[in-house]
Amino acid sequence: MKKTKSKIADKTDRIIHTVYFSPKKRSKLKKDFKNLLEYMRAVWDLKEEELKEYDLDKETVVHCTDTSVKILKMIETARKWRKKLKMRNKSFGLYKHKDGHKLLIEFNFVRSVSGKRDVSTWVLAEGLPGKSKVVNCIWYKRRLSKKGYKQIDSGTFFQRIVSLTEACYTLKGIAKTIKLNITVPITVFENEPIKLKLRLIN
Repeated sequence: MKKTKSKIADKTDRIIHTVYFSPKKRSKLKKDFKNLLEYMRAVWDLKEEELKEYDLDKETVVHCTDTSVKILKMIETARKWRKKLKMRNKSFGLYKHKDGHKLLIEFNFVRSVSGKRDVSTWVLAEGLPGKSKVVNCIWYKRRLSKKGYKQIDSGTFFQRIVSLTEACYTLKGIAKTIKLNITVPITVFENEPIKLKLRLIN
């Protein structure tokens, strides 16, 4: 039973990843489930005896209809989510606190779809991670006070979303380029502050 649940969970994870991160496969999946939904709707009103002619029963029709609707809703959510992630005019500022290793990274960008200017701030109490050291980071979806901080670098940044819980950031500054891997909790869409884990990419 545990093996069966594990297989189902693994298959579910693969479908979610395909829907969010494989545009071509997502398009094919959408077409397949649209066709399945249309077929299920066509046989929905048939009686049990009539369904047997199509090797179907009422329970299968209900299950396939429900699954198709859920998958299609997920595909639409994924499409909007990916579209919302697109940004332009990306810049960052790196600030160091006068009393220690604490850093603040402020990201400024424009949402490509809405044209809205936006700001995100990361606070790194332990400073930047080392080659083998993972550090905690707090992400705020707003601008924070920089009192006590001094700017030590600035430039542009690039974002690559790997999965729903992982992303890579490249900060191309005037002083140096920093590449970071971030682990994001699945609750990323909830209220701030959001706890991240940062790892340096060699």
